[in-house]
Amino acid sequence: MDIQRVPSSTTLRQRLDQAALTKKWKEILHEESLNLIRRINAEISPVYTKDKAYIPVDLDVSPFDNSKTKKEGVERTYKGCDGYAPCSLTSGRKA
Repeated sequence: MDIQRVPSSTTLRQRLDQAALTKKWKEILHEESLNLIRRINAEISPVYTKDKAYIPVDLDVSPFDNSKTKKEGVERTYKGCDGYAPCSLTSGRKA
């Protein structure tokens, strides 16, 4: 991440958001995800719909109160405050 000192949480979040867009980080995340799946010997079973196979993913996020910020993407949450949950599933990879 090319960080020389500990950044503020805002700066770290921005750096991580930027890094997530790079090919290098995507490759690292995919490789480490596969290593984890192999290490714990996880059973992965696709779900079939018509002629396509999908791998179900179960995840949850914890939105934090961002009511008094001007952060992009802030919306009303189930917790009753304006919050932000950085989660994006845009990969339509086939099994």
